Amino acid sequence: MKYCLSLCLLLGAAGLRAQNVFPSTGAVGIGTNTPSSNALLHIHGGNLKLTNPGPYPYGVNIDVTTASGAWAREFSLSAKQTGKLASFGAYGGADTLIYAYIGGNTASDIAYAAPWMVFRPDGNVGIGTMNTYTRLSVDGGVTILSPGGSAIPRPPVSAGTITGEIRGTSPGWYAGDDGFLRLSAGGGTSAGTKSFIDLSGYTANQPDRYENIVMGTAGQERIRIASNGNVGIGTNNPDVKLAVNGDIRAKRVKVTATNWPDYVFHPSYQLPGLMEVADFIHQHQHLPGVPSQTEVQREGSVDVGAMNETLLKKIEELTLYMIELKKENISLANRLRQLETKQR
Repeated sequence: MKYCLSLCLLLGAAGLRAQNVFPSTGAVGIGTNTPSSNALLHIHGGNLKLTNPGPYPYGVNIDVTTASGAWAREFSLSAKQTGKLASFGAYGGADTLIYAYIGGNTASDIAYAAPWMVFRPDGNVGIGTMNTYTRLSVDGGVTILSPGGSAIPRPPVSAGTITGEIRGTSPGWYAGDDGFLRLSAGGGTSAGTKSFIDLSGYTANQPDRYENIVMGTAGQERIRIASNGNVGIGTNNPDVKLAVNGDIRAKRVKVTATNWPDYVFHPSYQLPGLMEVADFIHQHQHLPGVPSQTEVQREGSVDVGAMNETLLKKIEELTLYMIELKKENISLANRLRQLETKQR
């Protein structure tokens, strides 16, 4: 077999200028008459070209025949016959593949023990790790280059996937408009420990995943951004821009006011008489201009901004009533003093 291989290589290298050595034993040299003792075939000063238009084996094939025990076979690059700069190979036992690998930068003769990347027989891939629990397992950070720099505006949302974008799609339909992507942490043995962000792009036939974003902790949904932009905290059906099912605590809340009621102090404002207000209260059991209990229960909520304007209006009207009463009190006090002076 060795002599057949030597003859084929001799014919393929007939055009090389350097001398060729084909000894009966030891290393074969093509392009050199001093082949290295570390290799059975030493090609110097030229390229090796293999052509095979026929059936198996295609290209370059290494056939492994091992009754038992572990083995490693690889294509590699070394420098000065020391270690491995880079390698691509396979590691297994008997006739079974354990993993294929890419590795190097090692003083070892074979790079399989601590490879950069492994490929398992089930199709799982590991980068920086020998443990491949899913299709891709990475031990280390992941950097995705994004388009442009700080001087370039945000790229528009477009069909497909642009540079710097990670997109979830329906299986087997890359060009489809439906997709789902989940980012999560925890939940290895219990879903109740998982925090997650769900990005859903499914159409209306999947209402719970209709173009929305869901964020959760402890395995439960906490915040939802609906397709119309409404945000729900503690509710999965926000019917306003921000719906909160629970208490809100803040140091400051600002509400945009559109009709601040300082017009009450304008001379043209017709301040209702106190007896008119008394008659209205007696008839309707609430202040004029203020929503009744029935109205609030029917609506199920109160507009905080509008209510603050209404309450301020009532305070300003009350202030005017008090000013009128004060004037009346002053007038009565003056008349009383006049009467007391005449009686003396």
